[in-house]
Amino acid sequence: MVLAWGIYALKVVWGGPKVGDEELKSVREALMEGWISGSFRSPYVGQLEKEFAETVNVKYAIAVCNGTCALIASLLSLKHLFGELTISLPTWTFISTYTAAKLIGREIHLVDSLKSTFNINYNKIDVSDTNVIMPVDVGGVPCDYNEIRDLRKIVLADSAEALGAEYNGTKLGGIADITCFSFHATKVVTCGEGGVITTNNSKYAKIIRQIINQGYREGRRVEYIHEIEGYNFRLNSLSSALALAQLRKLNEHLKHRRGIARIYQDICSCPSVERQLVPLDRTSGHFVFTILVQAEKREKIVKNLLDEDIEVRVWRPVHLQPFFKDKENHPVAEELYRRNIQLPITNTISEEQAKYVAEKVKKHLK
Repeated sequence: MVLAWGIYALKVVWGGPKVGDEELKSVREALMEGWISGSFRSPYVGQLEKEFAETVNVKYAIAVCNGTCALIASLLSLKHLFGELTISLPTWTFISTYTAAKLIGREIHLVDSLKSTFNINYNKIDVSDTNVIMPVDVGGVPCDYNEIRDLRKIVLADSAEALGAEYNGTKLGGIADITCFSFHATKVVTCGEGGVITTNNSKYAKIIRQIINQGYREGRRVEYIHEIEGYNFRLNSLSSALALAQLRKLNEHLKHRRGIARIYQDICSCPSVERQLVPLDRTSGHFVFTILVQAEKREKIVKNLLDEDIEVRVWRPVHLQPFFKDKENHPVAEELYRRNIQLPITNTISEEQAKYVAEKVKKHLK
C-alpha cells in the first residue's frame, strides 16, 4: 500500500541507508585498485580505523565484520586475559548482546531497566557475582557510565546504536574499557554489515586484533604462526571503503536525525504518551525514537500505523523471547515491552514524512 501525501506517493520505512556519489566513488576506487579482502595491509581498512579512532577520540579502533562479532571478539579477549567471565547485561537489548555473552561467558545475569532512559539499572547489578558489565546504549542514549564505572568491574559497552552520542561532553568509544559499534544497514553510519571495536588499552587492542585475524602474530608474515586461537572476523576492504565515506558524513546524519526527533517530540505533548528520556548530561545518536503508549491500546495503534504503510517496530526483552527457558521477573522491562512503539527515524526520512507519522500517531492516540 502506498499513501497519498498531497500529490505525492508516500511510504515510510523503519530503517534504510542513505548512499550517494561519495560512497560509490570510494568503493569503485577500492575495487579498481584490487583491495577486496580484509587484509591488515589494506589501506582502506587502515584508513577507516584511523579516522574512526579520531572521530571518537580513542587510541585504538579495530574494524570487524559485524557488531555481533565485535562483541564476541571483545569477550574472547577478556576471557583470554582474565579467565572465566561472569557477565551482567540488560534484558532490554537486541538479542546479540545476550547471545554473544552466552557463547563466551560462564554465567550470565540479566538486569532490569531504568524507566527513564530504558538503560541498564546499575543498582540491580550483583557486583559480588560479576566481573564484566555489558551496558547497552539503548536507542542511542548513553548509559550513566560514572555510576557503572564506580562498580569497579570491567566494562564492555554495546554502543551499536550510539555512534556519535556523548556522555558528559565525551564521545562514546573511550569511556568503557572496550566499546563495540555496528555498521548495520539501519545504523547512522553503515556499510551493510560491519562494526568497530574501540579501546584505549594497548593490551586489549593487541589481543582483539589477533583474535579477529586467526590468531596471527602481528606484522608481515611468511610462515603461518598462530600465537593464540583466533577467527576470521575481519572487515573486507570494499565494506571499509563504503564505511569510510559514510563516516565522513556522520555529523550530517546526526543533525538530520536530531531534526526528525524534534518533530516526533510533539507527539509526547499528548498526556497518554511517554518517551525515552535523554538526560541533560548526554546527547543521543537517535538510532530509534521510542514512545510508550497505554498498554491496552498499543496493538491497535501498531496495526493502524502498519495499515497506513508506516513501518514501526516493537521491542521485546531477552527474558521474554521464546527460546529463553528460565523464569525471570524484570518488571520495568516488561512494562516497556507492553507499551513501546519504535517510530521510523533514518538518514533518508524527510521532514514531511516525519510530520505525517507524527500526525497519524496523534490521531490514533485519540
